[in-house]
Amino acid sequence: MAKQRNIRTLDDLCAYWHADEPSMLNTRVYANTDCGASISILLTDGRWLHNGDDWTGVRKIAGFKIQTILEGMDAMVGGHMIALPVSSEDIDQYVQSIQDEYVQSIQDEVERIEYHKEIVKMIESQRFLTAVGNELARVRDQYPPIHSTHEGFSIIHEAFDTLKAEVWRRAAHHAALRRELVQLAAMCARMAVDLGLDDGRGTAAMTPHDELYDLNARRIVLDAFETMRRNDNGDTTYVDRAAYLLADRVMDNDEYYDLMLDMIQKNEL
Repeated sequence: MAKQRNIRTLDDLCAYWHADEPSMLNTRVYANTDCGASISILLTDGRWLHNGDDWTGVRKIAGFKIQTILEGMDAMVGGHMIALPVSSEDIDQYVQSIQDEYVQSIQDEVERIEYHKEIVKMIESQRFLTAVGNELARVRDQYPPIHSTHEGFSIIHEAFDTLKAEVWRRAAHHAALRRELVQLAAMCARMAVDLGLDDGRGTAAMTPHDELYDLNARRIVLDAFETMRRNDNGDTTYVDRAAYLLADRVMDNDEYYDLMLDMIQKNEL
């Protein structure tokens, strides 16, 4: 901008913005501000002339104001009236403050939008988790607990296959996909809860021998042994047949097998 000590007239203001005539002021202001601002002038009779008005013949003004619109936000930055005379340094500071406010307003709006997006995501996530919780409660009321990791895996695999079939449909429906996702998540939660894995210590995850005396582990062994004894056909011993069944029901079957032998020695089987 042209550096003048004092700006007292409309001609001085045009010179500051390098405008050949008053009608060119808005073009120059728009081009020379980062925020694409406009200028309005206050006539000595108190009337304002804005961008788009007829400025023909205007020579005397009492002041001016510079403003810019935040597009898409229905808001305006600036618009404070500056009375003449004014120094060029004051105009520099005035324009810079408008541009700083413009940038800050955009940043605030972006943060507001992002915050609202996060709130929406949180609400949607909570709705989904609530649906999973309701499905988990329904299933646990209607079906017995999962007894082993193998059984849990089988149930989860079945839910996964159902979801996969829905995904691979030629025209998958949003509601159906969500329903299958809720079902799969509920089955994962069911396995974790039934096997005590939700606190990081489930019988299916136990490896130290002393922890295998947990009641759930003993129940698994007893169930396998009794199942084999009820189906005795004389081909193999109870212990061997129970071991086979244990191998199908639990992943750490060696530990359970040791527990079974220990229980036999103590006449608990």
